[in-house]
Amino acid sequence: MLISVNSAKRALEETQRRVDDPLKWAAAFTEHLPIPIFELSTAGQLIYANAEWRAFSGCAPDALSVILHPDDHLAYCEALSNTLTQGAAFRLTIRKMRHDGVWRKIRDDVRPLVHDGRIAGFAGCSTDVTEEIETRETAFKLGAEIQSAFRQRDVLTTEVHHRVKNNLQAILSMIGLHARRITSEEAGHDLGIVVRRIHAMATIQQELHDDTDVSRIDLLMYVRRVVEALSRLHDRADVRVQVNGDWADVSISTAAAVGAILAELIANCFDHGVRDGEGEVVVSMRREGGRAVLDLVDSGPGYTPAIARKDGIGLFVVERIARHSRIGLLRGEGPGMPWRLTAPLQE
Repeated sequence: MLISVNSAKRALEETQRRVDDPLKWAAAFTEHLPIPIFELSTAGQLIYANAEWRAFSGCAPDALSVILHPDDHLAYCEALSNTLTQGAAFRLTIRKMRHDGVWRKIRDDVRPLVHDGRIAGFAGCSTDVTEEIETRETAFKLGAEIQSAFRQRDVLTTEVHHRVKNNLQAILSMIGLHARRITSEEAGHDLGIVVRRIHAMATIQQELHDDTDVSRIDLLMYVRRVVEALSRLHDRADVRVQVNGDWADVSISTAAAVGAILAELIANCFDHGVRDGEGEVVVSMRREGGRAVLDLVDSGPGYTPAIARKDGIGLFVVERIARHSRIGLLRGEGPGMPWRLTAPLQE
């Protein structure tokens, strides 16, 4: 109980001292604040600086001076002059020399001291913002470099895209020249299949790079565009094509592999599944356990040994692409030539 009484007595005495001599108490309080505090005359001369300010500058209490960078002196004087005429506070970032001779970027917040209706001086506090400004400048520079890298990537991607298109067109032109010399009906049929596959590759390439952001591809939208384009390529207006399901983001390489596989499988649907008349091709997609699952089926009778033998090259190509691209590939049983693809989602 005695301790509590003594504590209360000391607190009362301290409060009384603050009332009796508020200026002395305020000066002591300011002296020990953990931020640099200073006072300037109306002429801009430093007349007071607390311990934190003196520790930064290295000045003694009786020898106060501000080492302001020469290039910032005029701006500081203009800010003080404006405050004298307008009475408004200001914030200015300038350079001051630290006690070790290093220039630091300092943000001064200064407001006028008004006495008897007129400005008698200025009070302010200083904040070292060197690291903050340097971090911001570094981030801005890094952002500019990243934007430049993205622009270069886009230019290179566009150039590669054009080169691939031009090369495929050149290949098709050369095949066309050779096709004129072929008299065998079987050879002409096989060459037609090659041409169609090259057209399918061009379609996949075109649809893939139509996306504005190729860092990740919405597989559902991409598959929808590819299937519709392949349907036009096969010129089968009598076949209804449906693509439905959930969106799923994948890498550009995965999307390209899925497109190449679908090109072969859909060619089989048109050539064998619904070759005899009207029909339907359906692609359904969903996300499952970190992978996109695509189911492809048509309204035809399904696989037969004769079809499997006839399309052996196409299936061989599909299996190679799937294995190389870590895409699961499974052929189902029953009618409709069902296939299931599973592709990894973009992390």
